[in-house]
Amino acid sequence: MLLVTATPVIIATPSIPIVTPNAVDVNCRSGTDLAYSSVSVLAFGASTPVAGRTADASWWYVQDPANPAGYCWVSSSVVTIAGPTRAIPVAALPPAIATQVIMNVSAQAARSYSAALHVTSPNDLSATKAFQIAEP
Repeated sequence: MLLVTATPVIIATPSIPIVTPNAVDVNCRSGTDLAYSSVSVLAFGASTPVAGRTADASWWYVQDPANPAGYCWVSSSVVTIAGPTRAIPVAALPPAIATQVIMNVSAQAARSYSAALHVTSPNDLSATKAFQIAEP
């Protein structure tokens, strides 16, 4: 009788947190939403160190794979993280960008106008500003 035993495979845990794409190449973005531009690509099978996260850990702030001196954001839904994660700090969010701007202007009394400006940005942040315009 031949007895076959499996040889254990040892997989080392990284000493720093790293992310690896789950299935395909992943865009590394300038901010924490798909509205932000892709600045780099993390190739499937590659990994990159993690430097920060959003408060809810839905995005990782990582070393830019194409520029090791820079950083970019990857969505946690498309990567797997390995290594120690407890000490990953919450990173400062990038400046907001406008994804929609609506301005309504209506004529009031002679030579007077009212306007409302509504700006929407990623992560459902929005603001409305109303103002009056009067011609001299």
